[in-house]
Amino acid sequence: MPEGPRVVVWRGEQVRFERLKTGLAERSPAWAVWRRGEFIGTMSVAEGETTEQFDARCVRWLAALLG
Repeated sequence: MPEGPRVVVWRGEQVRFERLKTGLAERSPAWAVWRRGEFIGTMSVAEGETTEQFDARCVRWLAALLG
């Protein structure tokens, strides 16, 4: 699973996923998600997934959020 920032392309746009490591994220791990420099939400962490699985989950998450 990726640990550092990750960029996923969705509908031709780059969307940045950055792992949160402080505050609430210590108890409930999450990824902060940024599009066009604007924070758009958080996505949960799924332990043990591969980078390919992570990328696919990011695309599904973005589709559900932004349709």
